[in-house]
Amino acid sequence: MSLASILARIQAEADSQAETVLCRAQEQAEQLVASARREAEQLYNQNMDREKKLLEQKKQRLLVGRRLENRKGILGRKQEILDGLFDELEAALKKKRIQKLVISPLASATKPETVEFFIADLRRDSESEVAVILFS
Repeated sequence: MSLASILARIQAEADSQAETVLCRAQEQAEQLVASARREAEQLYNQNMDREKKLLEQKKQRLLVGRRLENRKGILGRKQEILDGLFDELEAALKKKRIQKLVISPLASATKPETVEFFIADLRRDSESEVAVILFS
């Protein structure tokens, strides 16, 4: 065997080994890239899911706050209506004199009296009944 053929054979073996090493390295690189892509996709999906949940929670908080504000406004308006009704009722009743029945062990009698004694009780007793009608 001549030196050139030995060198050619060594070169061919080196080229073959180099090709094998390059193929293995390329396969490993492709596996690493695929693994990194899978991991990146998982992280992306996890982040997206977390952000969607956070956005949904924020949306719900905003909606609850807005509903509460609206409900407060409605309740305030209803209270204004109730107060106006009672003020009108008080004014109308103050113009009239009511016969108050006074009962005692000796006798019963009526005496004319203004409605101040009656308004406070009327407001307290009736307000809850009217509120049930208006607020339901």
